[in-house]
Amino acid sequence: MMIDLRGLIVSAFERGERQVDIVRRFKDDGVSRQFVSYTIKRWRETRSIADRPRSGRPRTARIRNAVRKIGMRIRRNRRRSQRKLAAALGTSRSTIRRILEFDLGCKPYKRRKVHGLSAAQKKQRRIRCNRLLRRFASHRVNSIVFSDEKIFTVEETLNKQNDRVYAVAFGDIPEEMRTVQRFQSRSSFMVWGAVSGEGKFPLVIIDKGVKVNQTYYQRAILDRVVKPAGQRIFGNRQWTFQQDSAPAHSAKINQAFCAANFPDFIQSSDWPSSSPDLNVMDYAIWGILEARVNATAHRSLDSLKRAVKREWNKLSMHQIRAAVGSWRRRLKACVDANGGRFERNLACL
Repeated sequence: MMIDLRGLIVSAFERGERQVDIVRRFKDDGVSRQFVSYTIKRWRETRSIADRPRSGRPRTARIRNAVRKIGMRIRRNRRRSQRKLAAALGTSRSTIRRILEFDLGCKPYKRRKVHGLSAAQKKQRRIRCNRLLRRFASHRVNSIVFSDEKIFTVEETLNKQNDRVYAVAFGDIPEEMRTVQRFQSRSSFMVWGAVSGEGKFPLVIIDKGVKVNQTYYQRAILDRVVKPAGQRIFGNRQWTFQQDSAPAHSAKINQAFCAANFPDFIQSSDWPSSSPDLNVMDYAIWGILEARVNATAHRSLDSLKRAVKREWNKLSMHQIRAAVGSWRRRLKACVDANGGRFERNLACL
């Protein structure tokens, strides 16, 4: 197409037309003033409109046929490794990498571990998320108290995706910086926590070996912590207590306790099961707390307990309200995904 345009420009120039008139004539074809000027200059100097020879040698590996073959193999099996592709096609891994990146526009993504969902669970999640959306309008979300338990260990956390140590050579990195130790028997304890858009509830540390049955849960958490803290934070205002469907939570005596002592609560039959992606504590708060508490390993459980309490007290209401504020958006995303996993679609909402 460029050759044809150059020919038309030269023909008009040979007929005596001015450059400015030629630019106006071919403006709708996307021809610029610089293109017209350059074409006429080349014609005057070389009497040619052909493309000039380009620098560099022609491709020998990333040819069209190789790109097509690799594209077909990737479509058949997206988990095929670059090493196996290179061996099958008799080329180098660097060639395969360039074809994937530059010719096919492919990027490598790591597979993720996710919670399993059966067809029945997906249907249940969709139905219950719809009910929760109808039950709680946007202005009521801050009055929901989200609660959950988590196990903290003395070990340092490791983010395999983003945790990097820079050095000229691997051997230059001290042992304690390039490794994260793991032990078969690790010291740990369970923590119960709860937050709302109006405030944090006192943290409950449950020592290892303590069985969180329905009696302990009612006495040490519901009666001793949730009831007085809810009255202190909300006063005479309406508020709602949320908990998942763990056996101690869904026990009849604790469901009855919640109905008798809290202004409102989400029954275990109304909360979507297998849904850590819908609990503020799971999808936001615990992750923030663990990243701070386990940035380094702890020498003892006492050190770990002090760190958990310290970071819980430092947790800002701005972060909590941001997490609570995304709850309805997550419910809608779950409904749109027919009860399936939805995290990849959140950025589009």
